[in-house]
Order: sequence, then structure tokens, then C-alpha cells
Amino acid sequence: MPEQVLKSHVLTASMPTEWAASEAGRYEALRRVSRAISSYREAAQLFRALADELQNAVRFDYLGLILYDELLNKIEIPVLHVVNGPGVAVPADLRPEDTITWWVYHNQKPTVISCASEETRFPRMMEIYKKCGVQSAVVLPLTTAHRRLGSITLGSEQADAYSEQDVRYLEVVADHVALAVDSALRDEEQRRGEETLRKQKAHFEKLFALAPEAIVLRDIENRVLRVNEEFTKLFGYTVHEALGQNISSLIVPDDRKEECEKLREALKKGEKVSVETIRRRKDGKLLTVSLVAAAVSMEGDQNEIYGIYRDITGRKQAEERLRRSEAYLAEGQRLSHTGSWARCVSTGDLYWSRESFLIFGLDPEGPKPTLETFLRRVHPEDQGLVRDTLENSTARRSDFEIDYRIIMDEGTVRHLHVLGHPVINASGEVS
Repeated sequence: MPEQVLKSHVLTASMPTEWAASEAGRYEALRRVSRAISSYREAAQLFRALADELQNAVRFDYLGLILYDELLNKIEIPVLHVVNGPGVAVPADLRPEDTITWWVYHNQKPTVISCASEETRFPRMMEIYKKCGVQSAVVLPLTTAHRRLGSITLGSEQADAYSEQDVRYLEVVADHVALAVDSALRDEEQRRGEETLRKQKAHFEKLFALAPEAIVLRDIENRVLRVNEEFTKLFGYTVHEALGQNISSLIVPDDRKEECEKLREALKKGEKVSVETIRRRKDGKLLTVSLVAAAVSMEGDQNEIYGIYRDITGRKQAEERLRRSEAYLAEGQRLSHTGSWARCVSTGDLYWSRESFLIFGLDPEGPKPTLETFLRRVHPEDQGLVRDTLENSTARRSDFEIDYRIIMDEGTVRHLHVLGHPVINASGEVS
């Protein structure tokens, strides 16, 4: 796996080989650390200030912030400041469980590595330490009263760089840093949340404006809060005329008021509504519409209702014309004892009119007929002719006209005259 080099700018020159800090000097540094970190709300700036102050109190060649997301089981190193050395190269395939931070996070205890070449608890991390020239390190939990964050880690090119006194001092530092990091992370989370909300609002505004259906936003009392342009086109009201009006008095015919109130009650209970109904335009014209509506509850706000209207008047009229046409056709076939049927070549499905069932002596409510059902009714002497005629019509895409006989259950013979026409689809095939 590739390695990711995590290295920041060099903060200071090398520290003196013989180095020590007085107790008073350390707590003066802690006071300055506390004052410095309270001034920053961004992790990189915070650790830059922290490194500047800590160099006078504790020996280190690198200082890092390591965050652990327990839910995702993911380690992140947003800040790693290097004072001396080549930096730290972290393999991309390093598992969180192999890190010292993972152990510190779950056990909430600082961990000291006195000598990397002799340490056996974290073999994978020790490989990294040795490769980067790190001899010793201390890793401390970053934790607040609200949550665990990860760790702060200091490393040195010298062995045994961190005494018990150093660890106690750094635990106090870590407490201060944890509060500052937590605050910085919360600020970042809030910024991300606000940015996400802004984008979602912008997307909603665009969808609201460009939606091909009429959309109305109203409160739970049916007062119109907002409409889109398609609403004004469909119902004939301007935005100004619609806002603040009761949707029932605006577009609901008198004979649909009771239905409208029942829908509102259902929406108040949190139910989704999907119906086909009648609504009225400003000019009095009645429209058949499909209505989909749902109540949306925003935290701290009352429920609001989104309603989407689609004009289906044309579709309903076409369905009615088709229904009437089919009724007329069925009646005409009944009077003339003429049947009609169709066969889908690709699936073999047959579609028979009611009169065709009766002509063949089959129950219209019975099993769906198949080509074999049909051929079994055909007189044995005519079956070859019928089958060849159907196959030739399909292959040649040509009409046909044929006479053949069928045999009823009681043995009587009926003579049929049949006209056929192949239907060609858009790709030029018989469908």
C-alpha cells in the first residue's frame, strides 16, 4: 500500500541536547498554552501555538493531533507538526487497532514508549517509529465531559525522553487541548451543517421552481404559504392572490369540501395522501387532478403540508373515450357475432374479446387462452393451414384472410371467416 507522509512546517530549530525545564517554567508555559489555545478556533493554528509554548516545557521532535471515529472505526491525523527529523510516514493500510491512539482511546490512559526498539505492545507502530527515527513517545487521551476525541502524541528522537513528571504535566496540557479541540471540531461541524443546509435549501428552491407539477405549501389550517409557477399556470391565480388564502376556498368545488376536510384530517395524523379528485380553476373550469400530499414537521415548528397537483383531465377524458369505444366495440361484436383477438409474437400471449370466447365455446372468466388452446379447437384437417397462415403472415408482415372450421365440445362444427393484420412496432418487427 502507498504511504502518506504527514509533515507540517518546521517550527523551531533542534532543542539542546542537555535540556530540562523548571517546575515554575513549566506552569508558566501552561499558563501561556491555556491563553494561546483559547484564542484559536482552528486545529492547525491551535497546534502551532501549542508547539511554540510547549517547546519551553517538554522535549519533543514532533507533536500530533490524532482523532478516532469509533462509529466508522477510522483514524484521522489532521495536524502533525514536525520540529526535527523527516516527519512521520503512515501506511495507508494501517488499521486503527494497530495504533497507540486506538488503545488510549478505549482505555483512557496515557501510554509511554520509552524505547521503540524494545517496545512489544504495538509492533506495527514501532516499525513506523524506527523507520522515522522516533525513539520514544507519549500518547495521551483527548477527552472532554461530552465525548472522547482521540489523542495528542509527542515523539522524540531520543530514548527515555518522557518521565512520570512529564506525563503528569502533559495530562494537564491534554485536558486544556481537549476542550479547545472539541470546541474547534464543534465549530467545524456547525459550519458543515450550515453549509449542507444552505445547499439543501438551494436545491429545494431550484426543484420547487422547476418542478413540472403544481406545488403548494400550506399550514395545517390550509392557509397557503407558498406556490410555484406551475400552480399559477394550472389554477389561474397569481402568487399574490394565492398567498394567505385557504386552499379549500381557493380551488376546491363546493361539493368536494367535505372530501377536502377528510384529507386534511388524515394529513394532520401524519398520513400520506394520494388521490384523484376534482379541483376548480379561478375561471370556474373544473379539472381532474392527481393530488399527492404529506405533512412535514420541522423541529420547533408546526407541521406544514406539501401538496403536488398534476392535471390529468386529458388522461381521464381519453380513458373515458377508450372505455366507451370498447363498450361500443363489444356491443357491435355481440350483435354481429363477431369476435376479435390479438397475439403478442414475442411472448405468445393471447388477448380475446368476450365474443371470441363465446364463439369458441370457452368461459370468458376461465383460464387465459393460449395458442395451443386455440389450435385444439381448430378442425384437425384445418390445423396445418391455420398454423402456416399465421407463420407466413408474421414472416412476411402481410395481412391474411382465411376460412377454417372449429369443433365444439359437443362435437358440432362451426365455420369461421377470419381476417388478420400484423402490427409492426417502431423497430420494424411484428409485435
